[in-house]
Amino acid sequence: SASSTASVIVEGVSPAFIEKPEGGTCQLGDTFEFCAVVSGIPEPDIYWKHNGAPVRDDNQRTITSETGGQYLLEVKDLALVDAGKYECVAENEAGQASSTVTLVVEEATLVDTLRSMESKKDVAQTSANIKFVEEPKSQDAATGDTVTFTAIVEGNPEPVVKWNKGKWRQIKNYGRVKIAHDKETNKHTLTMSTLDKPDTGMYRCIASNASGEVSVQF
Repeated sequence: SASSTASVIVEGVSPAFIEKPEGGTCQLGDTFEFCAVVSGIPEPDIYWKHNGAPVRDDNQRTITSETGGQYLLEVKDLALVDAGKYECVAENEAGQASSTVTLVVEEATLVDTLRSMESKKDVAQTSANIKFVEEPKSQDAATGDTVTFTAIVEGNPEPVVKWNKGKWRQIKNYGRVKIAHDKETNKHTLTMSTLDKPDTGMYRCIASNASGEVSVQF
């Protein structure tokens, strides 16, 4: 008797950075968030290193992943020892990719502190230069749904608008997330499709120009 067997081989795709993490400069006590968007088949394992040592998830450092291949490392209450090289490593059976950035942590001088206090005072006095004509509103949605948040902002000079998830993390245009500005209607929109549980939470729309910054939480 004759028998035959057939097998299907699915070739893996080695990890690739769609969006690399970015470094920055912070003051002592600040919070900084690294964000990477990584693709790969099968889904890569992601880990972070600080000056060559693995980063542990603890009270000060939070490691999370979200749908769409987004991976985050948040470092709170920054100290001088938190400065240095941060490496995001993505691995699967098809290969490995990594990206390294630098975080600088500075001690605030008295002059910086006074300047910061003055600028905050100035912003409070002049932020009326920016006005939300239409504010984005909270929405209830089910898993898999699509939602669009809309803001209309006026100001002189014309404000730059950005969207944050939570207090700190800026939302970028990628995959199922679309950020747009219709110049004719002056509508700024954030559209999120194929919603999942990690999308639940508080969002902020932030408008800023030379005169200051105004934000709406929803």
